[in-house]
This record gives sequence, structure tokens and C-alpha cells, in this order.
Amino acid sequence: MIIAISIVIALALATWQWLHSTIEPAPFGTKTYESQWSTLINTMIHDDLPAWVPTWFRVYAIGVVDTVATVLWKRIIEANTAEQLVRTYATSNNKVNNNSRLCIITGGDSGIGLEVARGLREAGLRVIIASRTAEHAQQAKAHLGDDVECLTVELTSIKSVRQFAAKVKRMVPKGGIDILINNAGIMNTPCHITSDGFDAQFQTNCLSPFYLSLLLLPWMNKKQGRILFAASSTLYAASPDLDLSLARKEYGWDGLTHYAHSKLYISVLSEILGQHLRDSHGNVQVFCYHPGAVRTNLFSHTTLFALPISSHVFDFIMLTPSEGAITPLYLCLAPASKLSAARGTKPRESGGYWSSTVRQPVPGCKNVEKAWKAALDFCGLTIPEAEALIRA
Repeated sequence: MIIAISIVIALALATWQWLHSTIEPAPFGTKTYESQWSTLINTMIHDDLPAWVPTWFRVYAIGVVDTVATVLWKRIIEANTAEQLVRTYATSNNKVNNNSRLCIITGGDSGIGLEVARGLREAGLRVIIASRTAEHAQQAKAHLGDDVECLTVELTSIKSVRQFAAKVKRMVPKGGIDILINNAGIMNTPCHITSDGFDAQFQTNCLSPFYLSLLLLPWMNKKQGRILFAASSTLYAASPDLDLSLARKEYGWDGLTHYAHSKLYISVLSEILGQHLRDSHGNVQVFCYHPGAVRTNLFSHTTLFALPISSHVFDFIMLTPSEGAITPLYLCLAPASKLSAARGTKPRESGGYWSSTVRQPVPGCKNVEKAWKAALDFCGLTIPEAEALIRA
């Protein structure tokens, strides 16, 4: 029996070594079996599970899909790295051009955001990190260098977001922001209604990034600006009805439903914002992205991931922050032509939801226009005021 088990283990290791050394990872921006398989299963979870299946259960099911995909295609088969991506798109000529480019990233002091900031700096960009506290900002400097510029912003406060935008406008000339990455987020935290009257997950993950982007739109580079929003594959778990009341509703043990809702909502807003920018004849591109199931502090409030017995397992089967940085880095560094979708005879259009460096479908939603108007109202903006920011 022991001999048989040893032979099976040896064969498995030999197979893994063969696959790892002989199968080349797909080029960036290319659809892979991983992305197609994940999207297919996630769509089935969204479309085919009975309506009575709760959102939190769907979130866990989608998490399983993500981790299985990681094990099959990134642990067994050699995968691309963030370092390779930076080398691919930050050639010597591009690096010189990148020296004049500015990126602002929220939550760039830890996790995926820190790795994105690191990659952009290696590509030659100037980076401003938005941290929640001065202490977190100092930690970012320790990792990235003292020349990193840091500001503080509290995303659970509309007032703080306004003040942060005002600071940026004093630091940066109009049209001087090339990339804005709304990376910061929280998940499944204990229920907290902010001083503005919103669920903290909704305000941090959706409302504040949306509001900040609108405020900074006049300061974006109109020729090649890019705005990124951190989404999640859990948007496939959220109800397509897009229940707007969840923005202000309290919850008990189930924070995952509110998390999935916030991610679907921001993907809807990013698509509408992108459409408004296209209609105003601007060249600012808007994207939302899923970094993958990444082992970061985001999961610290989800019991299954915090158990000591399962911690080491998840360390292996989930993506590292560096691996999670690949898709947002791709959206920052890849040529605009690679990020656009041709639609018949119309001009090539940007935007959409991305994961594994490819554009993915987003499940259909109801109340889309109502959601846009509600978001503006939550921010204290009228439709004419928002249109003025978009046209500025």
C-alpha cells in the first residue's frame, strides 16, 4: 500500500513538473481556458441557480470557482507574472514616455494596491498613493521608497473624499492625471452605517470611488486618461434587480450580500460613466476589473479564511498580491488599442469588466438608469452638475 501511494505521488509530481516546464503561459490579453471556464461557471451560477439560493452562498460558490482555476492554471501550469507584464509594456522607449505620466491609486499601501504601485513605479510612472492613515502611508514609503507621494483619504466620508480631491487639484495641473485607480475596498466587515448614512461596504467599494472619479474628471488627461474601478467576480452572485435600498440597509451576519451588491453596482456605474465619456467625445477610458481570489487582508472578516487550520491551504490555492496586480497593471500599461472593443462600424470602444487581462461579460441588470440617478443623488450631485464634470 505504501509503495502504491509513493508511486502515485511520484507520478503526480512528475506530471506537474512536466506541465510546469513545457506549457507556455498565454500572452497577456489573450483568452485562456482559465478565463473562459471561470466565466462559464460564474454565468451558470448567476443564471441557472434557483432564485431562492441566497447571495452569500453564490459568493462562496464563485470563490470556489476562482480558487480551482488558480490551482489548475496558475499552480500546475506556469503562469505569467507582474514582473513580466511590466517588462513587456515598459520598454526603454515607453519608460521614457512614462516618466511624465501620473497615477493616483487608493489603497496603494498594502495588498494588491501596493503591488500595482510597485509595478507602475518600475515602469517609470509617478505614483501618488491615497492611504486611509498617515501610518499606512509611511508603511508604503518603507516598501516603495521615500520619494513616493502619499495623501490620506477616508472613503467612508463624502467630506473626506471632497477634501482629498481638492488637495489633488492643488498639487496637479488640470489634465495632469493619466491614471486613476480606485483600488481600495473592504469585504464582509461588521455592519457599520457611516456618518453619511450608508453601509460602509457600499460607500467604500462603490459610492466614494464613483464620486472621487467624477470630481477628478476635469483633471484627467483627455487624450489618454484611464479610470479603473476594482470590481469582483462576486458581481455574478448579486441580484440583477440591483436593490438600491441595500446602500443604506443594516445587516447581521451576512455581509457578503452587501459586498456583492456594491461590486455589481460599481460595474454598472463604470459602464454608464464610460458611455457618457464616449458621448462627450473624450478619450478617457473607464474599466472595472476583477483581480482574482487574492490572499490579502480583504478576507480577514470572513471566518472560513481566518481559521488557522485552513490558513496555509488558502495561502497556496489563492493568488498572491503580485499575481492579483496583473490585470490592473495590464489596464494601466497596455496600448489603448488592446483595451478597446470594435462594434460594427462604430469607433472602437473602451470599458467593460476585465479579469485575467481579458474583457468579460457582465450579467444583465435592471434599474440601470435609476441606479445612475440614485448614485448622483447619494453624492449630492444633480444630473446637470455631473454632466458639467464629464464635459469639463
